[in-house]
Amino acid sequence: MIQPEKVKRPRIRMVRIDNESLDSEEDESVSDDVGSEDEDFDAMLEQQETSDDEGTAAVKPQPISLPNSTEDGEGTSSLPYVFDMPSSYEDLVRLLQPHSASEILTVIERLVKCHHPSLKEGNKKRLARLFLYLLRFYDSLSVDGAGKIDTLGVLIKCLYSLMKFDIEYAARCVRALLRQQWKAHLHDRRAVFGFRAVSLVRLVAALFPVSDFSHPVCTPTLAFAVSLVGTVRVTCIRIAARILVLIAVIIDYVTETRRYIPEVIAFMRGLLLMGVENRDEESSPTATFPISLPHRRMLFIENDGCVDKTSLMLKIADVFDDDLSSFEDTNENRLSVLRFAIALLCRLVSLYSIHHYSFKAIFGPFGDLLKRLPSQRYPSLLRAELEEAQACITAECDKNSTLKQLQKTKQRKKMLEMLEPRFDESFNAERSRNDTVKGGKKAEDKKLRRKYKKEMRGAMRELRKDNQFIAREKRREVEANDRMRRKKTKELLHSLQGQESEYKKNMYMKQAPRK
Repeated sequence: MIQPEKVKRPRIRMVRIDNESLDSEEDESVSDDVGSEDEDFDAMLEQQETSDDEGTAAVKPQPISLPNSTEDGEGTSSLPYVFDMPSSYEDLVRLLQPHSASEILTVIERLVKCHHPSLKEGNKKRLARLFLYLLRFYDSLSVDGAGKIDTLGVLIKCLYSLMKFDIEYAARCVRALLRQQWKAHLHDRRAVFGFRAVSLVRLVAALFPVSDFSHPVCTPTLAFAVSLVGTVRVTCIRIAARILVLIAVIIDYVTETRRYIPEVIAFMRGLLLMGVENRDEESSPTATFPISLPHRRMLFIENDGCVDKTSLMLKIADVFDDDLSSFEDTNENRLSVLRFAIALLCRLVSLYSIHHYSFKAIFGPFGDLLKRLPSQRYPSLLRAELEEAQACITAECDKNSTLKQLQKTKQRKKMLEMLEPRFDESFNAERSRNDTVKGGKKAEDKKLRRKYKKEMRGAMRELRKDNQFIAREKRREVEANDRMRRKKTKELLHSLQGQESEYKKNMYMKQAPRK
């Protein structure tokens, strides 16, 4: 038996990569130095920094302060054209932190051009390491919330351009980051997620193909997002708005495949149930919604109010802001959440309209909930969108209502045949069919039919007699011919016998004198 504790573990040699050294071949992938698939994201960062003799342990992502992005390109003109490759994550932060979003894109593009794999051996590993550092920079920046969404969009473009140099290593890095957030989610499934989880799900959709039936990165990411939708408890409209934003990203995953996500449908139904005056016996489809008053009606509008059209827009920065006063439980925020939910519902209706047999069972309850919403208290813009959603769901339900449930065939009951006697006052025993008394055209037609049948029977009887006579004559003729043939045959045989006897007699007479 082999004792695992006495077996020597293989030693992994770490090679430092400097900007001036040439110590690896161009076609060698960084994935050889990464380790197993179960490696954590922080461990990968620590391994890369250890290979560069930095010796700094990876820490949890912290918010990073960046300057406001500028629309014009005045800042990019002062940037140098040549940049040194960052040897650690801290160097990358110091390089990108002073720049705006547009300048960060320029810096990354010039880094890629200066360290392209075709220029020098070892640049492929350097760019792969830059992808890992930039992925952590993206993750750290998303912790600060949705206030830096422009910079995150620029970083997605940069990560996409770097991923093409080593797709396998990029997939393993993203899987490691996903595994890190998945473990944090498993530690407390009911905890509210922040913008970090939404940004990761959006990043995966931008980097990898989501139309594949099974993908090593997209499939677990979709499972992670669906788990967040199905397990996070809805205690206020802020959490409901965050889940709606996550659902909007999930819909991008299933737009092409049209995969059915039951957790999304259940959440949308429970959310609309909070917008109506629900009763005690009405239960939510999932256990994540509140069941006591007034929390189970947190989206119900009780009074009319003048709401500006601009306030109906759901602001992602306010939804994911840690300050509770930025998104309070007001009628304006309730209406904005309802409007966003109705827009997502319309997308789901158009997405799942191809499921003809199950469409009515899925979206039939939504039509009833939309009718129960207090639309008379809503602004005109939201009321028009609500009516449009109702009309769309009703039209699709009528179109896809051809489904018939299987039922046992009902057998018709056999009724007893009632043989009631018929009495005829003018009955004549000698003539059973006394039609002269009734008279009329009907009796005359009946009489003609009887006469026709009688004549038909007589004609058929005469035809049968004629056929019998013809058959007898033919049979008589055949018998006469047979008798004539037999008579002639008998005469021929008699003549032949006489000739034979004469022949034998002559032969005997010729032989007799000799004796």
